Order: sequence, then structure tokens, then C-alpha cells
Amino acid sequence: MILQAATGVMPLVATDTTAVLTASAVSVWIIQKLKNASWFKLVTPDTKVMNLMASIFAAFLSATGIHITFNTGTLTITGLALSAILPAVIAWFKSFVMNELIYQGVVNKPATQTTIQQPPSGPAAS
Repeated sequence: MILQAATGVMPLVATDTTAVLTASAVSVWIIQKLKNASWFKLVTPDTKVMNLMASIFAAFLSATGIHITFNTGTLTITGLALSAILPAVIAWFKSFVMNELIYQGVVNKPATQTTIQQPPSGPAAS
């Protein structure tokens, strides 16, 4: 692995993971910017369902494997075989999970516990 990294030839898994992580980070960043934009009212910090839908849509956009071209007035959609759809669904799921991990871990940080357990004292503690 070190030799592959040194020569610039990375395994497919490493490049796929990097691409999914980057796309998800950008997706979460864009959604957060839209939530706080005064001109965009579709998603806000209070619209939980729409925020989830935006994340699902962003994951779909970043992971789709269907090739769409528009050529001289004809819309051509290719890659709709089951062998292409299943990997696209898996890629969408990976992107959506990564979006949620980044959002829950970075943006929507879990509240830290502020109470510290005191050790029991008195005769029952011995």
C-alpha cells in the first residue's frame, strides 16, 4: 500500500472512498449554506423533513451512474440495465450515509454530558 501511494497508483477503494467523502462534505456544506440563506426558504434549520430530502437528493446527484445526454432535441438515457442500477443504488446509499455521518458528527454535534458522577460516600460505599 505504501508503494502504491508513493507511485501515485491508488487502489480503486481508496479513490472511491475519497470521492464519496469529498462529495458528501461538499453536499453538507451546500445544504448548510442554503439553510442560512435569506433568499432560499425551502430548507431552513427548522425544516427537518426537507433537510433530509435535500440530503437524499444531493446523495443521488453525487452518486448517480446513469448517463444522460441531450443531443439535438433528443433526450437519451443509457445505463438502465439492472447491472447498472444496483451499483447506482449502492453508491447512492454510501453517499447518503456519508452525508449523514458528516452532518451528525460535524454540524449537529452530539451534546456532551456535563454532569460528572460523584463516587458514593458513607458507610454503604465501603
